[in-house]
Amino acid sequence: ASAAYSFTGASAEEKPAYFEPKTADTRTTATTGATAPRATDRCDPDTEYCPSESEIAAGTTRPKPAETVKVETKTTSCDPAKGCKTVTETSPTTTPATTRTVPGTTEIVPATTRTVPGTTETTPPRYDMKYTEPRIRSISRGDKTTPTIGTGVFSSGTEFALASSIGQENVSIRLVGNQISLCKECRFLKWYRKTTSATGTTTFAAEIQHWISGATATASELSAAAGKTASYSGGLVGAVAAGKFIQETTGSFDARVRFGISEYQVQNFSANFDGGRYTGASGLTPNDTLFNVTGHSDAKAMSASGYFLGSPTHGNTPPEIGGHFEVTGHDYHAAGVFAGSQR
Repeated sequence: ASAAYSFTGASAEEKPAYFEPKTADTRTTATTGATAPRATDRCDPDTEYCPSESEIAAGTTRPKPAETVKVETKTTSCDPAKGCKTVTETSPTTTPATTRTVPGTTEIVPATTRTVPGTTETTPPRYDMKYTEPRIRSISRGDKTTPTIGTGVFSSGTEFALASSIGQENVSIRLVGNQISLCKECRFLKWYRKTTSATGTTTFAAEIQHWISGATATASELSAAAGKTASYSGGLVGAVAAGKFIQETTGSFDARVRFGISEYQVQNFSANFDGGRYTGASGLTPNDTLFNVTGHSDAKAMSASGYFLGSPTHGNTPPEIGGHFEVTGHDYHAAGVFAGSQR
C-alpha cells in the first residue's frame, strides 16, 4: 500500500474512495464502468457547492464558485401628521452556493415569556413569536414555495409594538405605494413597513414586515373607564402570499369595546381585507392583557390581537386601538397590522 494514507481492510476496494495512492495499483480488479473519484475532485460541503450523484453522472464534477447575493432593504416610517418616508439600504454579500439567503425578521426574535402592556415594566425588549411553521433562517438548494408567516408582540415600559411578517422564496414584491394610509386621526401611534429582497444568480427571496408602535393605555386607565363603551374605526395593511408575488393589501375595520373595572370585551370586530369580510368578538379579557378575536369569511379565518394606545383623560376610554392579524385558508396566507381611533 502507498505511504500516502493508511486504512483498514484487506483490498483496494475497501480504501476510502477520496484517497488516491501515489503509486499505481497493479492488482487486477473488476471493471465497474465508472471512474473512481480523484483527489483533486474532493469537495467540502461546508465551504463550497458539492454536486449530487445525478449531477456527477451528468458531468458536473467541479465545485461551483460561491454566489454573490445582493440584499436590499427599504424601511418606510409613517406618521399621521407628517406622512411616510422611505430609506433604502443595499448590502451585497457572498455566500456559499449550498446556502440560499432568505431575509430574516431581524426585529423579531423568539421569547419564552409573553410581554403585555403595563405601567411598571422596565425589562429589556422581548418578543413573543407565533409562526404558522418553524422559522427558517436559511434554505438549502431546492425549491420552496411555502411562505413563512410570523407575528410578534413587543413591550418595554409603556412602549408597545405589534408586528407581522411574510417571507418566501422565488417571489417578488408588489406594494400599495410609498404612502400607507392607515389611521389619519391617530396621534399616539406610528406604523412601519420593511421590505427585504435577496437576489443572486440562483437565489431570489423576499419578505415584507409591517408593525405599529406607540404608547399604551394603562390597566388603571381602562379600569377608570368602567361601564363605558367606545367605538373605533381605522385601516389594515398586510401582505398576501399570492403565487409569484407577495402582494401588499389594505383594508378597513370597525370595533366596539365595553370596558370594566378589571376586564374588558371587544363586543364586535369587523374587518374587510382582500375581498373578505371577517366579524368576531373576544371573551372577557383582563385589563392588562391583549385581546384576541377570530372571524371567518368563506373558508378563510382571521385571527386578530391588539390593545389600546394613548393616554385618555381620567374616566374616559382610550383614544386609539391597534394590533396585528393573520388570515389562513386553503393555500391562502396573509398577515398584517391594523390601527384606528375613536369615532
